[in-house]
Amino acid sequence: MALHNQHKAIGSLGRGADGVKGTVAVGGAPGSGRGMTITPVRGLGAYMPKDLDGIVVRYIEQVKEDRRLAAKERAAERLAHWY
Repeated sequence: MALHNQHKAIGSLGRGADGVKGTVAVGGAPGSGRGMTITPVRGLGAYMPKDLDGIVVRYIEQVKEDRRLAAKERAAERLAHWY
């Protein structure tokens, strides 16, 4: 059974102090009254890095080093409990 007109627009248009002011929900759950905004990305992820392969290699090395350090810390904690 098809449900027609199930999705309704959420938002309003009103007059602001400086003329026409409009607000409209762009996404989100139906009926939530809140929406996601569509804004340009300006921070992390704004552009693709030129040396992506080098970044991946450095990340993998850092993860390995972090795991080694965490294992050493756990071993040191276990030894400290014995003495």
